[in-house]
Amino acid sequence: MLTSLLTAIQGAFASFTRGFLIVSLVPTLLFLATNLALLSAVNWDWFSALKTNAAANSLVASLWTVGSASAALVLGALQPLLYRLTEGEDLPGPLRWYGHSVQRYRLDCLHEEAKKIADLYNGIDRMCDGWMANLALPAGAVGGSIPSAPALQLIRKLERRRRLGWEIPFGGIQQAVHALYLHLTAGGTSVTPPELREARRQLSRIIRYARDRVKHDNRNVHNQLQASFPGQVFDPDVSTDNILAPTGFGNIGRTMRSYALRRYGLDLDIFWSRFQKAMADTTSKMGENLAGQKSQVDFLLNMLWLTLLTGAFWTPALWIEGGHPLWFVVVAIASPALGWLLYDAACRAYLVFADQVRTSVDFFRFEVLKQLQIGVPNGTEDEVVLWERLGNRIGYARKDATFVYVRKS
Repeated sequence: MLTSLLTAIQGAFASFTRGFLIVSLVPTLLFLATNLALLSAVNWDWFSALKTNAAANSLVASLWTVGSASAALVLGALQPLLYRLTEGEDLPGPLRWYGHSVQRYRLDCLHEEAKKIADLYNGIDRMCDGWMANLALPAGAVGGSIPSAPALQLIRKLERRRRLGWEIPFGGIQQAVHALYLHLTAGGTSVTPPELREARRQLSRIIRYARDRVKHDNRNVHNQLQASFPGQVFDPDVSTDNILAPTGFGNIGRTMRSYALRRYGLDLDIFWSRFQKAMADTTSKMGENLAGQKSQVDFLLNMLWLTLLTGAFWTPALWIEGGHPLWFVVVAIASPALGWLLYDAACRAYLVFADQVRTSVDFFRFEVLKQLQIGVPNGTEDEVVLWERLGNRIGYARKDATFVYVRKS
């Protein structure tokens, strides 16, 4: 009994530390420190008087402490709004429309890239086999001539691209293979020159690299589509989970619900709270991992919006004040640059969080069924029907969705 109580208290303190001190209080203090530093640099008259009074009055310092804690609590309470703003849901109409066009352009570009790479992927093995056949050594390694300087220079250029990890144009490989093929089939009675052997070895290595890169890019672009955009990205049929959000952050968030709907027919908007209970009732650390990753996203979002708020205030203020051009330039450049870096970091952290949510759906969906005393489906098709009917029953009170419960022994 005492051990359980101490464990619960420890968990509560851990949650408090992660959810308030790190996520809300630290960004608030950094925000206040940055603004106080800018005020000190500008040194407006009213601030100089306030600073002099604060140094002589301990009550002012206490009020600053209480105010900082209160601001952190307000920031924590505003977390849902900050998520909706970052996802683009509560942005003004023109910004939402512009964001949709940008996200649609991103998706169309990825589709074009995926199609181009897929065409290469489907024919890359056959193409490489043909090149390697043309690079076969003469029978008995007898014959061939020393490669010309242009042929060797072309191979060196391709080898340099391979060493740097760059994309290698297939046209350049074709030219090098053709040039080397003429030397390999030049005839003669002498042993194949070592220069020709080395050039062939380098070109064979370049061909294998080009083939592996195409296969890597094909898998990478498909993973990027699935992790960054909701819906079945190659399905032309319109669906509720195919609608894009105005921001990349919002599209990452929509992939979680889309994943569960597409794979299992499970709507996370209805069942997520049931998943949280199922994870809490097991010895798995998935719930703790989700909370920790969510804290990282929350922290980065708080830092992002406080940075944008600082820039939105100080850039016009310093422009109007006109007495500190250096600080104006620093703030005008640093605030959007830092905001972009924080947004990118938040998107990357959100990608990890979304992947953990998808993993929890894979591993805990049957635990949810067991807690609801509903039998596990026999196969994948039965599972889709089961989750759709259960969602209609729980989420929308559909009377035609009926179940027979499994009695616990």
